[in-house]
Amino acid sequence: MASKLYNLSHLQEISGGKKEFEKDIIETFLKQYPKIIEKMREFFNDKNWDQLSEIAHKFKSTATLLGINKIYEKDLELEKEAKKKNNLDDILSLIDSIKELSKEAGEQLKLKLENY
Repeated sequence: MASKLYNLSHLQEISGGKKEFEKDIIETFLKQYPKIIEKMREFFNDKNWDQLSEIAHKFKSTATLLGINKIYEKDLELEKEAKKKNNLDDILSLIDSIKELSKEAGEQLKLKLENY
């Protein structure tokens, strides 16, 4: 298995040790990330750069909360590139990377939930 993509210490600090809260946040990520990636693609296809930048910005918060630094970094880059409205190949590549990282982190977090 690949190295762990997440670090829940920030979430645990915020939750004050409330496992149900932590579990809810993880479950929300698992339900939402496929929809978020789909929206990113949709905004890219529609050349809706403002919306793409905004959704990347929002997804950074989730990545931060779950300590998924690789997604945070890609979201930050995507947000900046979408604001510039150029480097379309780079933007598409970033969306694909975020999708793959989200799937991998999601699989890891599902396993984590089994032991929560």
